[in-house]
Amino acid sequence: MLLGLVLAGCALTTARQPGPDDLAKKTGFDWRADSTAHFVVYAERGSEGERRLEEVKRDVEASLVRVNRVLGAHQEEPRATIFLVDSRDRMRALIGHETNGIAFFKTRTLCYIVNERMMLSATHELLHVVAMNRWGTPERWVNEGLAVYATGNWHGHDLHRLAAFLGREGVQLSWDELTRSFSRHNDLITYPQAGSLIGFIYETYGVEAVEALWKDGAGGLQRVTGTTPDVIEASWKARLAQEPAEAMDYTYAP
Repeated sequence: MLLGLVLAGCALTTARQPGPDDLAKKTGFDWRADSTAHFVVYAERGSEGERRLEEVKRDVEASLVRVNRVLGAHQEEPRATIFLVDSRDRMRALIGHETNGIAFFKTRTLCYIVNERMMLSATHELLHVVAMNRWGTPERWVNEGLAVYATGNWHGHDLHRLAAFLGREGVQLSWDELTRSFSRHNDLITYPQAGSLIGFIYETYGVEAVEALWKDGAGGLQRVTGTTPDVIEASWKARLAQEPAEAMDYTYAP
């Protein structure tokens, strides 16, 4: 089973982003390259990534189908490049810092960890790459929220059910907190709540509303939906209140 892991890196917006040639020529790495219809995939020789290469290839193609479905219209995508490493230490050696997965949208380059314990589903980071190239750069909570929603769950948990659980635990964040201080809160709290809220907007108002929020923030969303973020937030919380009040096996403390 392919697992979408917590703390996947966001799509970077810095001016200089490494491209495929930069990473393929990185000292200390011995790559095996393979390809699919839409991806070039590099795995370190002798690694779990190389052993699971066929599985990765199937997953990335299926993930592209999911991303196009979420974004509402299929467009032929230029080929993207994926690098597989087996640990956060190897990720640091490759890109300069530790993360489980990261998307460099400007160069259409993605990096994931694959080892015996975990394999990151491609959908989250691929959503960043495709959507940012189509729609531009949004607020971070919208970017991460749509990527979580596209994946379909968070740590195997239904997004609305998990967001309702976090609300009962007293750690539910408001729209304002998600917008203004997303990066200052625990990812284990922000990501699933952003995914649930974006999912609610998507399911209630459609992809056009999410695209407007992505491109133009709350003003764009209000223009498309005819309602305010306050009303949408209240409706989202009312939707979460319908979820059964049950305990969940989810640890959110850092």
